[in-house]
Amino acid sequence: MKIGLLGFCFQDENKGCEALTYSFLGILENIYPCGLEVVNLSSNNLGIVPKYFPSIKFSSERLRIKDIKLNNIKLLKKLDYVFDITYGDGFSDIYNTKFVFLTTLQKMFVIISDCPLILLPQTYGPFKNKWLECFAAFVIKRSKRVYSRDYLSTEYVKKLTSRTAIEATDLAFALPYTKGKSGYKTKIGLNVSGLLWNGGFPGNSNQFELSVDYPVYIKTLIETLISCVEYEVHIIPHVLELYEESHDGDIAVCQQLKREYSELIGVPIFNTPIEAKSYISNMDVFIGARMHSTIAAFSSGVATIPFSYSRKFAGLYGSLDYKYIINGCSLTTEEALVLTLNYIDSKGELSNCIERSMNKVISRLGDFKVDLKKCMVTKRK
Repeated sequence: MKIGLLGFCFQDENKGCEALTYSFLGILENIYPCGLEVVNLSSNNLGIVPKYFPSIKFSSERLRIKDIKLNNIKLLKKLDYVFDITYGDGFSDIYNTKFVFLTTLQKMFVIISDCPLILLPQTYGPFKNKWLECFAAFVIKRSKRVYSRDYLSTEYVKKLTSRTAIEATDLAFALPYTKGKSGYKTKIGLNVSGLLWNGGFPGNSNQFELSVDYPVYIKTLIETLISCVEYEVHIIPHVLELYEESHDGDIAVCQQLKREYSELIGVPIFNTPIEAKSYISNMDVFIGARMHSTIAAFSSGVATIPFSYSRKFAGLYGSLDYKYIINGCSLTTEEALVLTLNYIDSKGELSNCIERSMNKVISRLGDFKVDLKKCMVTKRK
């Protein structure tokens, strides 16, 4: 069996995107334990991923946007399946319209080549650009399988294409980790998003239309938490772009806050998403705006408080009956702060709810694996 992967990060500063790669490869290794070849179609970089999956044969063949008639089609015809996840957000233009166009075009290559395209659990919608939405609908309708990661995405696909997506959950819930020893203080992990701190990508002062003043919220929260002697506050980046001019990376703002508040513990630099999740798993409470940082906490049993800036948070956690979310697009800064502190005080209640929700996650991942295995029973003729 020879398969291609689209929209997977094998080596990237964004540990959330890497988490999807490690998790899916682990699932593949489980359901197809021998004779599997994986081709990374998104870049020529395999990073250290092959070291973690010795039973899989890896290679890379980047799809070239300008080469639609020749090498792309020739390459794709050699594959039995192509799996797409597009970093979890490929069917929404909340970040960058050009990115959505180019990644959707890559999926078009797969359809043109007649290679079965399987859309893995991800977010579908919303779109501001109606032309891009139509382009996305064309691809979704012609894919062999369509999985979604939440009920809002399932509803969106149905409305857009009349197709029923198979609802699963985010694959990063399956990422392994190693838990360390607990201390005598309550450890609070705080993931600060450089993207929200900077207002979005260049040229956008408030790209995600936040009603919360994010820097004020973060600083006030830090000042409140470090004033409590029973708390140990860890500041944890999850997108590790190291250059200071980065609008997306978390490192610069985390280091800035560490200089300003010496009581903070951090800033850890992770080589893999497994390292990041293992560190996060040692927290007692975790507050984060990077969705996959909150998934790392949630799936390792940590009382988790996601800071939501897009519909994907409500979709994912709503599907798991988890309500303890800070909505950065509807609350005031003061309301967000008070609610966050209330949730910290109720951490036992959050942990109990997570335990119930994780039963649903385990069930959905199990159903996903069964369906995926059925889908992969035959090689392409």
